[in-house]
Amino acid sequence: MREAPKSSSSVGCYGKCGTRFLTGKTLDWQWIVDFYHASERLHTMGAALFGEGRAAFAWARRMAKLLKKPNGPFRVLHAAAVEKANQTMSRAAKKKFQTPYNYLRARTKYMQCSKYRLSIGSGVTEAACKMVFTERLKLSGLMWSKTGAQTILNLRVILLSGLREKVYTATLKQPHFRSEWTPASSLSDTHRNVRTKCA
Repeated sequence: MREAPKSSSSVGCYGKCGTRFLTGKTLDWQWIVDFYHASERLHTMGAALFGEGRAAFAWARRMAKLLKKPNGPFRVLHAAAVEKANQTMSRAAKKKFQTPYNYLRARTKYMQCSKYRLSIGSGVTEAACKMVFTERLKLSGLMWSKTGAQTILNLRVILLSGLREKVYTATLKQPHFRSEWTPASSLSDTHRNVRTKCA
């Protein structure tokens, strides 16, 4: 399963239509369930319904394809419930079926990946975490406070997103920033090339 925090602070993101915009506001994250993890649950349910074998595998594959379609999670759960009602199952098989069924049922709204133009797998997210977090924060000998790490990550996201100039320009336009900004022409020769209050 791939889950993201409910909110995150960001300066840029992609809108529902894939349009990037600059806000500087806290953005809501969309939680999603990794498609391949969900597929594993379908195979477990298939094995509970039909026993290990080709029938279980074929059913799970059909349900995995259905899962990608509009309202897929609800259609899969309905199909699974109907199949269960038509089967004579032992207590152990019912328990084996019910655990993954409940898992999917509790997360139906997190499986609408196409609705939010999101990847159905977690590979993209895991690679991004490595590039943004691991490669910067886990260098040899480094220690971070929460505030310091967050500051560096904010700057790194801006840089990797290609938004450096836009963020810099937008920052200069902020009223509180202009009031504290010291023009380079008024600085001494020693500090002429230093942009104060810029990270």
